[in-house]
Amino acid sequence: VEALADQMLGRRLMTPDTPLGHEIKQVYVEEACFGQAEYKLSLRIDFLSQKLVLSVYTAGNIMRQYELEEYKLTAARMKTIIGHLKLKGEKAAEMQALLRHLMNLFKTYEAVAVEFDPVWETAKGLVVLDGRIVFNDDALFRFPEILSFREVEAGWERQAIARKYQCRYTKLKGNIACLVNGIGLSQATDRKS
Repeated sequence: VEALADQMLGRRLMTPDTPLGHEIKQVYVEEACFGQAEYKLSLRIDFLSQKLVLSVYTAGNIMRQYELEEYKLTAARMKTIIGHLKLKGEKAAEMQALLRHLMNLFKTYEAVAVEFDPVWETAKGLVVLDGRIVFNDDALFRFPEILSFREVEAGWERQAIARKYQCRYTKLKGNIACLVNGIGLSQATDRKS
């Protein structure tokens, strides 16, 4: 494991979303985890309806979506979700705790989206193996500890340049793009592209 980690450090990780890549500065090694069931929990703002949507994926990528009124995850809504997942006892309580944590992260960091993916159901309980938070660029000034992690040069070249000037660049269909300085217009444009 150590030899593989050494080979990775300093290289650039290239993905379809980050063609310029990210320099690999740290490698985390986790214990292997195997489970009986896999879930994905995703909480995001639907910018068309202006509602908060919780998406819960189960095996086979079967998804259920729940609109959360007034940005609240009520006990009744959690009971419905737990019922759909057919979880009982301790695992039901663990899923409720995960859902509360998802909502807490979303509100605390004024996020655009928060995901736990995958969440494995194991003999020991539910285990979150990975997660992601999409931060609202317009709220980041309130979270300097988060802003300090941002890699301005990462991502698409034009997006990276726009980010240096605190703007957003969105590529649209054809030879059209949108350069804006607010999240609303940018994300509304993203949804239509």
